[in-house]
Amino acid sequence: DTDQETVAVGGQVVLDITIEKLGQNITKQEVTPRNRVDANPGNIVRFTINVSSESTGQLRNIVIRDVLPAEMIYESGSTQVNGSVFSDGITGEGITIGVLNPDDELTITFRARVAQSSSFATGTTVLVNTAYVRADGVAVRTARLPIYVVKNIIVPVGQVQTGVDGVTLTLLISTVLSSLYYVGRSGLGFLREQTGRVFPARAAVTLGTLLLLLAGSL
Repeated sequence: DTDQETVAVGGQVVLDITIEKLGQNITKQEVTPRNRVDANPGNIVRFTINVSSESTGQLRNIVIRDVLPAEMIYESGSTQVNGSVFSDGITGEGITIGVLNPDDELTITFRARVAQSSSFATGTTVLVNTAYVRADGVAVRTARLPIYVVKNIIVPVGQVQTGVDGVTLTLLISTVLSSLYYVGRSGLGFLREQTGRVFPARAAVTLGTLLLLLAGSL
């Protein structure tokens, strides 16, 4: 997001300042800053603020300030201006650059960490990060960056049931044994007719009972 202000002084000097806010998810190894950030709890985000002067005279006392959402924590010592380390303060009272010549640019970067999962509801939470810039003779201008934080439901592995419980196993064995019992009775009757011998069906019943008791103990 960008914003700018143009001021004419005495019909000659034009003061023009622009501000742009971008971000990239360092945890997800994003390389290019974008105009939105997609993140998960605990991710580290690198913010970029671009300030440009297109004035015909010098801009003086440029103050850049960034207001982080409550769910993001600034990483101490991470601020840089045009690639050089700069003192902290960007997320507090702001940092001050003395002079910005016509057509010059400032690139301010810093890092912040997204809060842990307990700070978010399940689903997507949209945070808004706002940057401000002002200078002598130029009103405060703003730039905003949306941050989409996604919190998913994670079910512990120990709570996922992947096997067959004892009750289900008992029912399965009972069904199978009942079928075998009736098939066995039919088969024993057939053999008795063919051979004239009597086969002890009681043995099959006893075995089925033992298996049912074993399944019931699971």
